[in-house]
Amino acid sequence: MSKAPTNSRSDSGSAAAAVSTEDRESAARVAVPRKLTFNRMASVEARHRSSMLRRFGPLYHLSGLGLLLRRLRLEEHSAENIRRASQSGTVVYMLHTRSMIDWLALNKMLNSRRLPLARYTHGLRTTMFQSGMAALATWRAALQRRLRLGPEPDPLSTGWLSDAIAGGMTTCLFAVRPRTLSSRRETEGVDPMDALLEAQRRSERDIQVVPVVVIWKRQPRATRSDVERFVLGAEDEPGPLQKLAIVGSRSNEAIVQAGQPVNMRELLERLADESPRRQTRAARLLLRRYLWRETHTVRGPRTRPYRWVRRNVLSSPEVQDVVRTEAVETGRPPGVVQSQVERMLDKMSARMSFPFVRFADHFCRLLFTRIFNGVDMRPEDAQRVRDALRSGTPIIVPCHRSHLDYILISWVFWQHDLHIPHVCAGDNLAFWPLGPVLRRVGGFFIRRSFKGERVFPVVFERYLRQLIRDGFPIEFYLEGGRSRTGKLLPARHGVLSMVLDAASNIRQDRDVT
Repeated sequence: MSKAPTNSRSDSGSAAAAVSTEDRESAARVAVPRKLTFNRMASVEARHRSSMLRRFGPLYHLSGLGLLLRRLRLEEHSAENIRRASQSGTVVYMLHTRSMIDWLALNKMLNSRRLPLARYTHGLRTTMFQSGMAALATWRAALQRRLRLGPEPDPLSTGWLSDAIAGGMTTCLFAVRPRTLSSRRETEGVDPMDALLEAQRRSERDIQVVPVVVIWKRQPRATRSDVERFVLGAEDEPGPLQKLAIVGSRSNEAIVQAGQPVNMRELLERLADESPRRQTRAARLLLRRYLWRETHTVRGPRTRPYRWVRRNVLSSPEVQDVVRTEAVETGRPPGVVQSQVERMLDKMSARMSFPFVRFADHFCRLLFTRIFNGVDMRPEDAQRVRDALRSGTPIIVPCHRSHLDYILISWVFWQHDLHIPHVCAGDNLAFWPLGPVLRRVGGFFIRRSFKGERVFPVVFERYLRQLIRDGFPIEFYLEGGRSRTGKLLPARHGVLSMVLDAASNIRQDRDVT
């Protein structure tokens, strides 16, 4: 793609003119001295004290953070996204909300993969986590600068951050300001997103924004009370107490995931006809959506109580129409027919329970590692599913050879940090104790044949539409049943036609793949 013409330096106005030559030179330098002394400091680290660290100091280890964060993971597909971004332009890491714990998690994972570190993080001081000599040198340089030049200038209002990014400095920004008292005292009207867009207008290099999410718990978000939000944080952003409790419980679920880079030059070209204010707003909304997509691939959509799903399905016009029609044709009271429909839906629906999913994960690991030498999923196949989860609702249509098929597929999804699907199963498997077990890992049950049925197909179609609309992956077998010979059975199109109907009734910005 041809590069858009860059604006002149005069476009940045007096803010850019306030930046000194020393600032511009330090922003353009990327190499950081490996050993820091009292007499020699990198100017960026000395001034803003917010760079990521290759080596953590004693506070990081004595506080127990090093021990608590040791189980964090950053998978190869995320590392590859960061490598691709660094090869294509200037890297800007974008986290959702300002959080020291999330920042430390990202710093630790970048170190483990030897990936580029951010030399500036907006809104955080990181000196306390440096080694002893480096921290003293940083504080001494900051004190000397304050005594000589006065209070530290704001990197946003002076235009320093914009110049630094334009000069090629790797930085870390946050899409959302935290809901704290200190955040309310920050400079109003000056937005890091403005600096990011202004840097791209002046830079000849592409700026690659890498959306990064730190997922501490794979269970989908649930609505919290006001007291729970105060103690544990919001549903979308758990507080530091909950994060440390999760990693301290020896959980292997905590993961740092980096999404596909966002090219800011291409974004500006798409928004060329908009005003700068609208460009900033659109860029923030887009980046927040990219962050949400990365979370969605692992945790899935927000869970709702079954009673909410039940009420939505039973009160839908399609179900109410079939209840009235069935009552007229059979001569039974509408209340009796309504009760029959409720029992039908209760017997059909899944009740996914993530504590039970975790238990099933341990059981399947013991089972499959003893039955098979190994269970592999090609990276390109996992990436296809991940891309489908990012863009909407994936529909999994495997062949059916064994009753282990649906268990194995869900387990492999879980092992690859993908949200497990809801699985369409025959009602012959709904018996106790297997039925309750399958319901809690995402199974829902249908009749083998809809022939002669007037009520069941309508209720099932409405329930399936609700799952797809909410964004839950769906798995069903096109053959209808299990093949006893190993050959493919003739396709049965009942569920497929319902999936196509449901796909035509969801939001236009969501795909069914």
